[in-house]
Amino acid sequence: YEDMLADTEKCLRQALDYLAFDVDGETIRSAVDKASFKSMKKKEKKEGLKLEQLQNVNFVRKGIAGDWKNTFEDADIDLFNRFHGGPMPELGYTW
Repeated sequence: YEDMLADTEKCLRQALDYLAFDVDGETIRSAVDKASFKSMKKKEKKEGLKLEQLQNVNFVRKGIAGDWKNTFEDADIDLFNRFHGGPMPELGYTW
């Protein structure tokens, strides 16, 4: 997330290159703009979420790198690690 916040276009370009998708720069810039925190928060406020079980949940939270530390407790981190934590150290993330 931190890498995407720092340079969203670069991260998207890397993902597309990895997947061998040839996408022009204008399309990438448009996608980045439409998926920006500000745009998503505005859309969520205007249109709400379409999933019934998430109608009263702020899915788009704060958009602040590292804010998870203020939200998740040790038990939450343990649960995340159990199901999704395997590659985190390999990707350069530490707790």
